[in-house]
Amino acid sequence: MIRTNETQLVQKEDFYITKDENGNDAYKVTQINENKVKYENLQTGEVNFAEKETEEYVESERELLEMDKLISKSASEDAFDLGAVSPSASSGFTYDRTVNNSTSLTVESIALVAGILASFIGLTTGIVTAIAGFYVSQSIPKAWWKERYYGKSETDGHRVVFTEKIQYVYYKYHDYTNYINTVTTY
Repeated sequence: MIRTNETQLVQKEDFYITKDENGNDAYKVTQINENKVKYENLQTGEVNFAEKETEEYVESERELLEMDKLISKSASEDAFDLGAVSPSASSGFTYDRTVNNSTSLTVESIALVAGILASFIGLTTGIVTAIAGFYVSQSIPKAWWKERYYGKSETDGHRVVFTEKIQYVYYKYHDYTNYINTVTTY
């Protein structure tokens, strides 16, 4: 486990920078491809990688309904989870597929774990930082999440506009139980 003292995560155009308690750049976090993230210690030059393991999966209607209830309940109780309500509850979105994911967490820094997770999903939010904080505070060695894909087609004049909605649903355990939180992107 690499112990670090980063206190801040800054999103740049195509990478993230963690800052230490003095405001100095500590790590540069860069997505290499959809399944690999590089994090480089800017003081020592040491380079490490986080790799995402994936498995495509189609959830049953029952699994979708159970998760929709959990996410909706969490969204009503947790201000961080606003907007996480399932797309199936929103007009026009249809479920496509789910991808189960995991990555090893070999660092003990909320900012660095947030940078790694944010690199895999393409954005950082307060929710990602809160999820990273949970994993670090619980000393959980691996992050587990499902990517749930939904789509919606709309006609705009003579063209069809497709909107994709992805929910990143994070869990504590390898069997995707003990729901932590959800990040939703369009």
